[in-house]
Amino acid sequence: MTTKQRPHVTLEHPGELLASVPHLLGFHPSDSLVVLGLRGTTTASVGVVLRADLPPPDEIRALAEYLLLPLTQHNAESVVLVVVGGRAPVDDLPDRELLARCESVLVDAGFTVAHQLWTPDTTAGRRWRCYDDFKCIGVLPDPGGTDLAKAAKDTGLVTYASRDEIVATLAPEPDDVLARRSAAFDRRTDATEPDHGTGPPKPDRDQIRAWLDAVRRAIESAVATPPTLTDDDVVQLIGALSEHRVRDVNLDFDRLPDVAAAERLWTALARATPAPERAEPACLLAFSAYARGDGVLAGIALANAEAADPGHRLTNLLRSALTLGLEPGKIRVAGIRAATFARQSLNEDLAQPEES
Repeated sequence: MTTKQRPHVTLEHPGELLASVPHLLGFHPSDSLVVLGLRGTTTASVGVVLRADLPPPDEIRALAEYLLLPLTQHNAESVVLVVVGGRAPVDDLPDRELLARCESVLVDAGFTVAHQLWTPDTTAGRRWRCYDDFKCIGVLPDPGGTDLAKAAKDTGLVTYASRDEIVATLAPEPDDVLARRSAAFDRRTDATEPDHGTGPPKPDRDQIRAWLDAVRRAIESAVATPPTLTDDDVVQLIGALSEHRVRDVNLDFDRLPDVAAAERLWTALARATPAPERAEPACLLAFSAYARGDGVLAGIALANAEAADPGHRLTNLLRSALTLGLEPGKIRVAGIRAATFARQSLNEDLAQPEES
């Protein structure tokens, strides 16, 4: 989590750690390997949380090796491996081979495996167990009643029942609505592009100001609740974000009226916009989620942007960063710099005298 007031929650035993997993991920996982990368020794802190579907036997080593890059990028020193669900043998815990391979790869790379835990799911009252100590067993406390749950709620974060629920937040609006808006985009393009095919004219000062004002007003209107967007709203806002300098000024969190409101707007626009234009708000949502440490939402939003426009430049850059496991702090720095250059370029255009 990255907020102006970062919560500090102490987890003292394995049951508390397991109950924290849904809030660290943003959803309750199932049939998953969850890897918590820790920094420090005597009082370790969670530096990164990774999740993957439980792999088939022939993909175990590849998954184990995939963990190395993000753990290294986030300066993890030790890890906790958690299996949620899985196919449990009658007299043993599931997926021991997976954990043994992960431990081998991680130890060879210099990491310490601090703990290996299993729980059937993350529902209160489930009995959890340790892999290496048959006496290490307990009952999962209510994840919704933990200090971390309260801290997450206080910072405006939502913990979903499943990953599918997060995917559903970006489900597109009905096909007929998207088709109507696609036709509106086509009419707008036909009206602005000259017949000789040189592309749209350079926006004038009034147009730039109108775009910047429209985006800011839309963010401000989403402070309390998700926005309701008309066809005209979508066409105007996507027209603004299609000017990439206007889009890029929104990559600097400190310059936004409200980060959560901006994410509500990007989400609503991603749902309301047809392809390929959908890539613009979807990649803004992916950037915002990534920059505040929500890799799950970032990945889902990126997949939407990629499906809408496979050649979208900002989307491809974010995908590379996510694949490399870059820290959210580095993404925030990149956003500040991109926004600075975008503002500089827009201000130069605004300072130019109007042609007579």
